[in-house]
Amino acid sequence: MGFSIRLILSFGALVAFPAEAADVTGEWTATFVTADGQRDYTYVFRQNGAAFIGTARSQDGVVAIANGSVNNKTVWFIENVTVEGRRVVFEYTGELVSDTEIRFKRQAVGTPYAAVQFVAIRTGTP
Repeated sequence: MGFSIRLILSFGALVAFPAEAADVTGEWTATFVTADGQRDYTYVFRQNGAAFIGTARSQDGVVAIANGSVNNKTVWFIENVTVEGRRVVFEYTGELVSDTEIRFKRQAVGTPYAAVQFVAIRTGTP
């Protein structure tokens, strides 16, 4: 079989069988600093295909995360919290760099505050 045909078949296989979403199911911990000081978080994710649900626990309590999704190694979700009586939406975008590490960027939507970057470490399974 010629090189061109092998190359076409290999490319066809890549298109026909796209990479599966990474599995983020489990417990993840992170510490980062915001304008309000140091925040210690524990995230618990339960993934089903490319979607996931879960919780975010911090000094302020536990909230459910929304719209969790994983596309290959990109992780995305929203955390809705109430701060001084106002609803604040935090958007998380992350990259799964290994089975035990996600590099996140957390941004308060619609605010002038700078995004916070941090690393979450997998500490267990639920």
